Amino acid sequence: MYNPRRQRQRRYAPTCPECAGTGVRNGAEWLSALGGIRIKLIKWTSITCMLVMVIAKGAIPYRSDPKDMLVLAQDLKPALEKYSSYDLHILNRDCPYGLQFYLKKSPIDTIEFKDPTDAQGKIRDVVKKAKAGTPQLTIIRTKMLKKLEQLIDGRIYQVIPVNNDWALIVITPPDSSNPTS
Repeated sequence: MYNPRRQRQRRYAPTCPECAGTGVRNGAEWLSALGGIRIKLIKWTSITCMLVMVIAKGAIPYRSDPKDMLVLAQDLKPALEKYSSYDLHILNRDCPYGLQFYLKKSPIDTIEFKDPTDAQGKIRDVVKKAKAGTPQLTIIRTKMLKKLEQLIDGRIYQVIPVNNDWALIVITPPDSSNPTS
């Protein structure tokens, strides 16, 4: 194991993987000395584990995490640039502070509802704001879209898919035909 007296640097603080690696090596040497496990088996097991970890670490950037607000902000920007002014909401979620930072938009209102009657009241408020002239944009998880489609009249909103996990519901003023107005 790690022995500070054997180290060349006096103030050397080993990291956790170094300590774990040294421990595994010492344990493997001890097991092979007992005659229970051959070094060749340990070597191939170690190489296989290392390859699996390298492949897994390389695959992580290609999988999007729905909680990653930087990715959501980058995916939302093209849709938001179509509107000169708008109110931005997020449905049934805690206030996404990372999203506010990346979009440089403050505040992002949270629309939260527990039952359909509560939802219809809050949706009515958002539609009133849209009729007043400001487009209302609501960020929603795609798995929530089915529930919401039952509550809103399909003629008053448009759904813009943002990515696999998120969508944007756009409620524009009824007389506006051009989103940049």
